[in-house]
Amino acid sequence: MLLISVSISTILTKQIYFSNLSRDSQIAYYAADNALSCALSIDETYVDDFGIGIFPYSSSIPVDPIAERTAMEQTLASIQSRRAATTPAMTPLAPTLNDIQCAQSRIFVPTSPYSFTINQNVFSRIVPAHGAVPASTEIGRTSSFFMKMDLGDGSTFRCAKITINKTQSYRQIISQGFSRCDRPDGTIERAIINTSLLQ
Repeated sequence: MLLISVSISTILTKQIYFSNLSRDSQIAYYAADNALSCALSIDETYVDDFGIGIFPYSSSIPVDPIAERTAMEQTLASIQSRRAATTPAMTPLAPTLNDIQCAQSRIFVPTSPYSFTINQNVFSRIVPAHGAVPASTEIGRTSSFFMKMDLGDGSTFRCAKITINKTQSYRQIISQGFSRCDRPDGTIERAIINTSLLQ
């Protein structure tokens, strides 16, 4: 009887472990998926006069985060002016970068722990040859931010880190979702990558 009890306990323990692992994996995936949707929605809603979203892609070197943020604020002001000038006037968007949010998480707030940063490394992409146009290197920016998404009850959250590699004609979004917000270094992580050519 003792051996049977121990065997059953061992099987149950393993089943519970794998069940928790599957649940945490699903939570991490959904967090990554939601965060990716937010990043895409923001970059495709706040679009400048050239059809490029608000996440930075400037090719100026070296990276100057203050200048880049100022340029983003100017882009946002231009977007607001253009929307206000339409007939009838379009619904205004968030007035400042710090007001832009998704899933009750502010995206561009430059304060810890959920901070928007424009990284010092410069993102480069090889543009393949096309017809008579030779291959070239396109310089862009890498930016990142964290999201803490409230599920609606004020106590349950999903967390993710977003990294955006962007040039004037290319965008790669890497969304890393975590199963637990309080221990992002010790939880299940799932990542989703979205790439697109910008027209």
